[in-house]
Amino acid sequence: MKNLICLLLAIIFLNSAAAEKREIISFYFHKSSLFNLNSVQKVAPQLYGRYELSNRPENEVRRAAGEFLHVDETGLYFKKNRLLNISREEVRENSKYRVKDNYIYGVVEGDSLPVALDGEEYYFLVPAKTYLYESRGGANRLMQLTKTRYALFTYEDVGHYSVIVADFVGGTLDLKEVIINAEGPNSVDLVENKTIDEALSTDFKTYILTPNKDDWQSIFAKCLKSYDSYSRLQE
Repeated sequence: MKNLICLLLAIIFLNSAAAEKREIISFYFHKSSLFNLNSVQKVAPQLYGRYELSNRPENEVRRAAGEFLHVDETGLYFKKNRLLNISREEVRENSKYRVKDNYIYGVVEGDSLPVALDGEEYYFLVPAKTYLYESRGGANRLMQLTKTRYALFTYEDVGHYSVIVADFVGGTLDLKEVIINAEGPNSVDLVENKTIDEALSTDFKTYILTPNKDDWQSIFAKCLKSYDSYSRLQE
């Protein structure tokens, strides 16, 4: 037993030492590298639909909150309700708003919303969209990798791009992040054209990667890790 404990302690020590030696990095993609991919405006219509977060124990809290991912001609987005309020005085003095039979008019164009009065404030829920990608324009980009796989590039404040991948397979939608490390099979060495931007961080190296077509293939083959899985709802 004593020898077994010593062996376990040695394994823990070695793993901890290896973790301490592992270099922490961050990375972005240079905008010029996007020209090596197939740019599209929208996801294929046959993939449109409402996708529900998979029923897994780790997703229980998020599922209870109603976590859905919508895919349509406008893009890929989450749709949630925001609780807003407006004063009775504002409703009285602004002809734009009108409250009748527990509904407020004028908040959403061409529609009304259920409203509740608490003191001097009217409270109501307004549907809000948070886009992973919006097709109507902007700096973000959508790239089609295969018939059912898309890369969603987000233009970050640092002037370069981050990316997630959406995989549509058999009525499911998997969102995957790109994991690139300092070394190993999914290291930054998969990309030949790279620089380090020392101005972005003094605590760790920040790589600016410019993959060519072959590099992108290696990245999407070796560096993807699922972080959310959704199932398409029949409607």
